[in-house]
Amino acid sequence: MAPLPIMLCDQRKLTPSFGYVFDPRWLDLHDSLLSILWKFIKMNSVSGHLIVMQLAKTDVDPYEGIAVCKFEIDMQRLHVDLGLSLKVIRESITPNLLGNATCPNFRFCRRCLNRGYHGTAYQFESVIRCPLHGDILETRCRSCGMSTAYHLNVSILNSPFRCKYCSNLYGTNTPNFIHKSTFKRISRRAITRTRILRC
Repeated sequence: MAPLPIMLCDQRKLTPSFGYVFDPRWLDLHDSLLSILWKFIKMNSVSGHLIVMQLAKTDVDPYEGIAVCKFEIDMQRLHVDLGLSLKVIRESITPNLLGNATCPNFRFCRRCLNRGYHGTAYQFESVIRCPLHGDILETRCRSCGMSTAYHLNVSILNSPFRCKYCSNLYGTNTPNFIHKSTFKRISRRAITRTRILRC
C-alpha cells in the first residue's frame, strides 16, 4: 500500500498546512496511540521526529521520546489535529492507574497487525493472549529476535508495523487498514471485556 501524496508540513503543527489524509474509519475499537500514529505516518509520509515534537507536552529529545501516558502526551492537541474525539484519544493510551502492570516492551498479535490493529490492552501484563485470536502475545521480532520498548520515539514511529532494528514486518503481510471489514460484535465484546477487566 503506497502512501498518498502530502503537502508541506507546518513545523509548528502536527497537521500539514494544506490538509492531510486521516480517516477515523481506519481505527478499530481501543486502537493504541502507537497504532493510530503509525496509520497517520504511513498515509502521509510524516517524519516520526515531527510527530514526537508535536505530541509531547514539553520539549523533548525526539530520539529519546516519551512514554505512552497522559502525563506526557498533549491529548487536546491530538484531538484537534487528528480530528478524533477525546474519548478515542484517552482510550488509545494505557491507563496510568495500572502503574507497573504494563509491559515496557511493545506487545503484539501478528494476526491483528495484518489489519493494522494494536489494542491498548495488549500492553497489560495480565493479558497473555490476543482476545480476538487466542494467540500468545509476542514481544520479539521473529526475524531478528529483538524487542522494542513501548515508547514513542523517532525509531519506532519511523518503522510503521515493522521492527525498528531489521525493518521486517511484525505481521505476515503489509497491514490493510483501509479496506478492512469492521469487527464483528463478538470481537468488539472480547476487546472491551479484556480492557475493562484489566483496568
